[in-house]
Parts: sequence; C-alpha cells; structure tokens
Amino acid sequence: MRSMATEILGNKSKLYSVDSYYSPISNEPVFDWHFDRAYSGKKNIKNFVNPDDRIIKFFICFTPVKSDDGCLAYIPKSNRIAYYLKKAFYNNELEYKPYWMLKDFRNVIKHKDYFSYLQNKLGDTFLQSFIDDTDFIDKEPYRTNRFNHNLKAGGAIIFDDGGAHMGSKTKQNERLVLRFLYKPCN
Repeated sequence: MRSMATEILGNKSKLYSVDSYYSPISNEPVFDWHFDRAYSGKKNIKNFVNPDDRIIKFFICFTPVKSDDGCLAYIPKSNRIAYYLKKAFYNNELEYKPYWMLKDFRNVIKHKDYFSYLQNKLGDTFLQSFIDDTDFIDKEPYRTNRFNHNLKAGGAIIFDDGGAHMGSKTKQNERLVLRFLYKPCN
C-alpha cells in the first residue's frame, strides 16, 4: 500500500493512521457529501494546513456495499479543485471562505473571484463541468449512482480524501470498513 500511496502522492509516503468503523442499518447516510481536511466548515482558521500534505485513503470493505447500502461515492477530480482552493487560502491569494459540505463548496467556487482564480488554474471547462455534474445537490442530494463504488466484501477503493465523498445509507446491511491513511513523509 505504501508504494501505491507514494506513486499517487508523487512523494515518499508513510502510514499515518489505521482505523475501522461499523455502521448499523439506517435510512440516513453514513456520512453526507463532504471534504475531509476542510476545517469542518469552521469560520476562523488561524493555521492553514499545507495543501501539499494530502492524505490517500485505502478504504477496505469487510461487508458488501452497493447503492443505498453503504457504498462510498466519490466525485472525480473534485480533489483537484479543492487542492487549488486550499492552496489559495494557504498562500493568502484568496480570502478564506468556509466549506465542508458539497453545497457550501459549490457556493464558494461559484463566487466570481474564486471561479476566475480556479478557472485560471484548471482551464475553462474543468470547473464548469464540476458545477454541472454536482447540480444534483440542490434537488436530490442522495442521487449518487453516477459516483457510487459498489464493492464485494474484501473490495477496496483508494482515494484522495481532499475530494468530495460520502457514505450512502445502509438500508439492508450493516457496514464494516478498515481504512489505511497515508501521507507524504516530511
């Protein structure tokens, strides 16, 4: 896992944390759409984390997961937008605006100055494509089929936790996962 994390991060990596958690059967999502390491939406941040200190998660399911039954959903390329936004805050290029949930993130990046800044970093269509792909959040926040990762027991997904992700409802089965988190060596 470390060699894969090193390749993804582009730097030598180290194991940062290992944990597991259990989710009982529920009609509520395990976790709503959110961005890890986004200060949980706090308004006053004194010390910004260097956005280059990313975390790669290895998410291993001990139970099968599928749509509306515990799967993880991830919006591709959302980590790139979040990276440049965090970098702008870290370098004091843009005034910090809190976000943690997907809806708040969309509001921040749609603001004229932020949109322009990110568009210069990512290109003309990249940002607008993300906004179009995530317009479901205002109408059907749990319509995730396009982004779901259905897995058999023992299956895994590897992702940058700086991107938008959620854990779906566990309507039929309990969910048990094991996570390995890797970050760059300093």
